[in-house]
Amino acid sequence: MRVNMMAPMKMVEAFVGHVALGEQKKIITISSSMGSIANTGTGGHFAYRTSKAAVNMAMATLADTLSPQGIIVVMLCPGWCRTDIGGSTAVHEPADSVARMRRLIADFTLEDTGTFAQHSGERLPW
Repeated sequence: MRVNMMAPMKMVEAFVGHVALGEQKKIITISSSMGSIANTGTGGHFAYRTSKAAVNMAMATLADTLSPQGIIVVMLCPGWCRTDIGGSTAVHEPADSVARMRRLIADFTLEDTGTFAQHSGERLPW
């Protein structure tokens, strides 16, 4: 919870004033499809799933709170990446996932605020 939910909230708290003054006005949080309450998949991973669902709720609430200021808040899932956590059998290279997410982020508008999406752009159920 400290890393997956509280840390993103502290980052928003520290930087929201700067974001409000910026040109893009975007707050993007790296979440996980495992944080979807609508899709619990195969179960298990209780702490991880719960912490990602918590950050999704916090960011969805922030999206409503900050939209009057023109600030866009989106949760993104990088997909199953070959990292220490994802392991060597994961599907995606981290650099490829980051490149896809950067393209998405560049195109986000206020209409996207509060959404939860895959690195591919597919909207995830929340």
